[in-house]
Amino acid sequence: MSTGLECEFISFEGKHYYVLQDGGCPVNAFNWLEYATAYGPYATEEAADAGLSREHANPGGCCLVGEVTKEQKLYMDLIEHAEAPSTGRRSIGLL
Repeated sequence: MSTGLECEFISFEGKHYYVLQDGGCPVNAFNWLEYATAYGPYATEEAADAGLSREHANPGGCCLVGEVTKEQKLYMDLIEHAEAPSTGRRSIGLL
């Protein structure tokens, strides 16, 4: 089962991130990126994908945006405030 949240993989200056829609995003938001969080940086796109799988429920699909530029202000803001990758597996309450 997936969450149905939007997700994108982006890169900037050789560093990789994933951008995940926040669960509290308004249903009819004009641009879901205004209600999103970036996670990273990761060394590779594969590492970003592994981080998504490790830290979050399945969003149901992602798209690859690729390299973003400094002119893309919304992405730059997301990258500037990106949450750093965790160093271990998140607890899910199982003993």
